[in-house]
Amino acid sequence: MTFDFDPTVTISAALSVIAMFVAWFRTRRADLENRLKQGSDQMDDMDRRLVAAEQKIAALPETGELHRLELHLTEISGDMKAMAASMRGQSDMIRTMKDVLSRHEQHLMEEGRK
Repeated sequence: MTFDFDPTVTISAALSVIAMFVAWFRTRRADLENRLKQGSDQMDDMDRRLVAAEQKIAALPETGELHRLELHLTEISGDMKAMAASMRGQSDMIRTMKDVLSRHEQHLMEEGRK
C-alpha cells in the first residue's frame, strides 16, 4: 500500500487543525478575560468598602476627645446636683412663705369678722 501525497487533503487537514487550535485559544482567552473581569470587579468592590470603612473610622472621636467629653459630662452632673440642692432650698423657703401668708390671711379674716 502506498500513500500518495495529495495537497488538497493535506492542506485541508492542516487548516482544520489550525482552526481547532485557534478556536481552543480563543475560548481559553475569553474564559481568562471573564475571570480577570470578575476579579477586577471584586477588587473594585473591596476598594469601595475599604474607603467607606476608613471614612467611618476617621469620623469617630479619638480617645482624647472622649475623655474631654467625659470630664464635661461629670462637670455638668455636679452642676445639676448643686442646682437640685438650691431648688430644694428655694422650695423650703417658698413653703415657709406660704405658711406665713396663710397666717396673715387667717389673721386678716378674723379681724374682718370682728
